[in-house]
Amino acid sequence: MGPAPVNEYFFAVLDLSEVEAVQIVWRSPLWQQVGCPGVALHGSAPGIRAFQVSEPDAIIKVAARSAFWSIKTATLVALAKHVGVNLSTTTDLFPVLWELVQGVLSTSDQETLEILKLRIGTLRSDPGQSSAELLKMDDAFSLFDKDELSQIKPEKHKAKELAKLAEEFVGGWAQKRSAIELANPGKGKGRKRGKGRGKGSRQQLPPGLLTQKQAKELAPEGGYIWQGRLSGTWQAHYPPFRRCGRSWARCGYRGAVVLCLRYLWECDKRLNPSRECPIENLWDDAAMEEELC
Repeated sequence: MGPAPVNEYFFAVLDLSEVEAVQIVWRSPLWQQVGCPGVALHGSAPGIRAFQVSEPDAIIKVAARSAFWSIKTATLVALAKHVGVNLSTTTDLFPVLWELVQGVLSTSDQETLEILKLRIGTLRSDPGQSSAELLKMDDAFSLFDKDELSQIKPEKHKAKELAKLAEEFVGGWAQKRSAIELANPGKGKGRKRGKGRGKGSRQQLPPGLLTQKQAKELAPEGGYIWQGRLSGTWQAHYPPFRRCGRSWARCGYRGAVVLCLRYLWECDKRLNPSRECPIENLWDDAAMEEELC
């Protein structure tokens, strides 16, 4: 007889440099009809599809260009160790991501800043977008029984932790941006859109129904606002924050555009703490009253 059998072990050897990936974006059927008509011509059924937007590259570099999606800090620390990037801290998400992205891609500070801006959108779209409502439920707790409370309280704690993480990350991003701008005055400034954006200039919301052109002029640099005519809404978007929409039927035509402008300036304040909203009466209740019943 042969030798007695021994315990067998399986060792997984992973080398991220050997794995390639591509970046993709998900496109709606409407976008496909306009941007990729060949899909419809070949008789494919309508549906949301993934489209490649980058050339194949090592998966670690693809992940770094996407700010490592929503990977948590502990995993990022282990990943940094695996790829040989030395970190100065292992607890805070922003510095860990900053050093890991620069270690993998050798990007400049300005390039790294733009990459990490993507992570702000990821933090804001994490599961539990109703966290704001969840955190306001203290007054309703007396209506729940013990079993229901045992399910709600952990979710409330999780929502608080997510909100705190997002707040700290946005704060770290804004501080880094301010430091870069102070070190490089006049560089990295985008083209200013609209009127009255000079230092100290003040504006007033015009009376009556605001037009698309007027709303665009009142939006902060980096923010977008437009009418959703088919849905009967005003829409606003300030990347990387999620899109905001307000219904004409629910808020009134003027009320909807005022709420969208407020949202854009709130987003701008988060990324540019030193920049003040120049529209003096935007936050007044009377700003919405012309349309609201």
